[in-house]
Formats: sequence, C-alpha cells, structure tokens
Amino acid sequence: MNLTHEGPANVVSTSVQAESGITITPTALLDIVLEELETRRVLLDSSRGQSTLREEYQRALITLGQLFGWSGPTTC
Repeated sequence: MNLTHEGPANVVSTSVQAESGITITPTALLDIVLEELETRRVLLDSSRGQSTLREEYQRALITLGQLFGWSGPTTC
C-alpha cells in the first residue's frame, strides 16, 4: 500500500495521502490493521460472532461479485 508517494509518472497509481488528504505512517497503519483484526478475531469465540463475520464476508463477496460480474455461491 502506497501511503504518500504516487509513484513514477508512467505508472498508474495513487497514494492514501493523495486520495484522502491524510498522512499516515506505516507503523500507524499497521496498528489500525492489527486492532481491526483483533476485533474480528474475538468474534470467532462465539456462534453469534461467527455469524456476524460470515454475514460481513458474504456482503463483501457480493460487492466483489457485482464489481467483476462473478456469480459465486450464495452461502458460506
């Protein structure tokens, strides 16, 4: 993930800073990602949490499917 540099002129790319106006360090981004992973990891400890994760995952797959025109399974 490119946080601040948009890359060479002949390459189509962008950065988090260019898109959001926010400057974030790699360490700060890693902290955010790890916090999000821990929140979801805790959900694995209960049936209700597992159901929540499954639903979130299915919504993400539906979005990808719509974006790329895929037709995949309707259940996990």
